Amino acid sequence: MERQHGITLELPKVLVKLASYTAFSGGTELAQALEPSTFPEVVAQRLAETREARALLSTHNDIGLGGVRDIRPLAGNAARGPMLLPPDFLSVRSTLRAARYLLRAVLKLRATSPRLASSAARVVHADV
Repeated sequence: MERQHGITLELPKVLVKLASYTAFSGGTELAQALEPSTFPEVVAQRLAETREARALLSTHNDIGLGGVRDIRPLAGNAARGPMLLPPDFLSVRSTLRAARYLLRAVLKLRATSPRLASSAARVVHADV
């Protein structure tokens, strides 16, 4: 989409509003970086995923990202060699637990949320 069209449609305002619904900084950054597509099949796929997510959240309000922390800086530090401190490990553990819970919940609902389950299955190739 041309930049001018995005401004005319107030895309920056829409993305800020969308980002306000995210659970942590990683999601906020992803929401703010979204770009619209001009390809009908991409638009249709995204709309279908959005419908599934809305239906899932309206019927299963216990599914969410509670306990998730932004551990990207910790992962970067660990990759470079600095030692992680005990609170860092607690943040990693909390995030992994929340991710595992969300993954299991979405996979259990694959009959009603096949697109979301497919995305979740691609995130990890482990037997859950």
